[in-house]
Amino acid sequence: MLNKPDVLTMLIKNINGNVNRNAIHTDLMFNYRHALDAKQHQVLKNKPNALLFQLYIDDIGLTNPIGPKKDTQKITMIYFQLEDLPDTVRSMLNSIELIAMCHSSYLCNKSNRKKFFDAIIEYLNALQSTGIFIPTLRYHLNFTFTILAGDHLASNDIGGFQKIFSTGEFCRHCHINYDQKLIPLNQISHPRRITDQHNYIVQKVIDLDNNAVLQGVADRSPLANLIGFHAVRSLPNDPMHDFHEGVCGQLLMAILKEASAKRLLTYGEIESRLISFEYGMNDKSNKPPILRKKHLNKGKFVGEDIDGETLFYLPQYMMYDIIKPMKERVHFLAEHRDLFHGAFRNNSDQGISEKYINHLQDNNLNNY
Repeated sequence: MLNKPDVLTMLIKNINGNVNRNAIHTDLMFNYRHALDAKQHQVLKNKPNALLFQLYIDDIGLTNPIGPKKDTQKITMIYFQLEDLPDTVRSMLNSIELIAMCHSSYLCNKSNRKKFFDAIIEYLNALQSTGIFIPTLRYHLNFTFTILAGDHLASNDIGGFQKIFSTGEFCRHCHINYDQKLIPLNQISHPRRITDQHNYIVQKVIDLDNNAVLQGVADRSPLANLIGFHAVRSLPNDPMHDFHEGVCGQLLMAILKEASAKRLLTYGEIESRLISFEYGMNDKSNKPPILRKKHLNKGKFVGEDIDGETLFYLPQYMMYDIIKPMKERVHFLAEHRDLFHGAFRNNSDQGISEKYINHLQDNNLNNY
């Protein structure tokens, strides 16, 4: 990839552009270089112009149609990406390189897990220590690791944290307990995990050697020896799954329950409309499971990942024939309110008229 002259030009141009923008807007962070962690990064402190790279980990399913194991095989994939590429290029498949892959069940064994990740660490540490010389360009490039991205389960696994989110200190960024998760943040504060304290907890877990989980820590991270990596700093949040599986589901359930409470639609009508809804060509592959009456009664959202987002955008279409006349009626009331005010402009009882029209408009809105 780096042998292509335009790639190096894009990298340098994008780095310089971000540096110039940050010089003007010092309160904004345009990439990892402008973060507090970068100021303490052992490579960036000595090589500020090193190219940033990040890793991404995910599991995929491969189906074996023949042989005795006719089943989906779970494979762990680790990808490599240059973070300094422009936004318009970074998401392209040609900009994402596969660095390693392994059967997921193989990594359940500690010895196998160490062998797999040690090879990756050796390669990436050499890359950060010596860099790469590009003969065709006669240019020497330095590199530095920034973050490892993944879903919450993968990130907790790589970080050596517990992989259960329904008990104990389930967050890899702070010490919130599961029993405290519903308490509003303006009523409680949770101490953040810090590197020295985390290292101490990890050592205690290793010394116990009995599969105990202490304050959400289950083991030492397999990437602990990777230069620039630390479990509490290098594993960012997962906003995609938080939004699709968390926010979308809760908002959708609230919208549909409110529609039922306002007698706009019954649960049965909601179910029938979802069943009869025709998905477009681009959404058919992401068609979510049907949200049935029993799910609405229990307040249980079905579906995951992109399904959650696909289903989230349905209510505006599903209730269009109800919402459209509502909007028209509100518009009608707003117009008549202006006419009503005009008619009473010179009337001494204008306050009474305004109170009446407000009452009329509010009642009509509340009926919906």
